[in-house]
Amino acid sequence: MSLREMAAGGKIARLPAGKKEVQDLVLKASRRIEEAENEANYPETRLEQAYNAILSCATAALRASGYRVSRGEGQHQRTIETLLYTLRLPANLVDYLQDLRSARNAALYEGLVDVPDSDVSEAIREAKELLARTREWLRRHHPKLF
Repeated sequence: MSLREMAAGGKIARLPAGKKEVQDLVLKASRRIEEAENEANYPETRLEQAYNAILSCATAALRASGYRVSRGEGQHQRTIETLLYTLRLPANLVDYLQDLRSARNAALYEGLVDVPDSDVSEAIREAKELLARTREWLRRHHPKLF
């Protein structure tokens, strides 16, 4: 599948992005990582912030590509899925990010969940790597937006 095929299937829609929007999403990701690294926060909060940074990176890449996720159920899932086609992430990494989305949802919507520090550390590490990758991809493929 490609972004065009996702658009044809109604999962995403064409919408040109502006420079400020993309820059704000990258800044937001950076700030979320700072919050995730703050050990004064609870583990579930840190995990959620790392996930939010990842979601902001995925959204920035999708918007820079001229698309947005269509409204409706599964928006976050589809946003993360687009990383296969924007940043060309390997499927196993996207699967991990989808698992992280599920863990974040469990912590957020099902009440307090015991979130191991190792899971938080891994999520933060992946968020930082994705942010660096997103910045480099934007510089290389969409310099006018970054």
